[in-house]
Amino acid sequence: GDTPEMKNTIEGVPGPQRFNTYSLSGLEPGKTYHFAIRHVKATGIDSQQPLPELRPEKATATFTTAKAPAEPKTWHVAPDGDDDRDGLTRGQAFRTLNRAALAAGPGDAVEIQGGDYAETVRIRSAGTQQRPITFRAAPGERPVIRGENLSRAFEVHVKPDLRFDGLRFLGFDMFSSVFLVRE
Repeated sequence: GDTPEMKNTIEGVPGPQRFNTYSLSGLEPGKTYHFAIRHVKATGIDSQQPLPELRPEKATATFTTAKAPAEPKTWHVAPDGDDDRDGLTRGQAFRTLNRAALAAGPGDAVEIQGGDYAETVRIRSAGTQQRPITFRAAPGERPVIRGENLSRAFEVHVKPDLRFDGLRFLGFDMFSSVFLVRE
């Protein structure tokens, strides 16, 4: 919320989850906000195993939004990349789609070189209608997202305004899906 009392609340998604993310949308430029996680309740992998409830004390954060949106960036991913690089040029490309997804924000593009990628990409940032996040094949390239041993290629939890262009998906069977979308 916009006061230290944080009157706005968000309830979690019901059911077993491997992870959850929340995007704060509709924030005003140059304004200070306050954020806290007050309660976390989780279950084990089999949904029956109880885990302790967490009630963090004084786990608050205060932040001020940027006065203007960041200039859009193009993040590069390549099979010969390295996730310890900055990802801002082909020569400094990331190795994994997950690393690029972590860096990408509204208006950004993730440009993917040809090659095979076998990972479940967790989208943690939301685009906007005016500034979508785009995952696209690099010009003249044919990146392949391989589904062998994966339940899905992209997990998208309430993350609007994403675009996917020129990607090939191979090896996903009828019991898996390329995208898991929860809204």
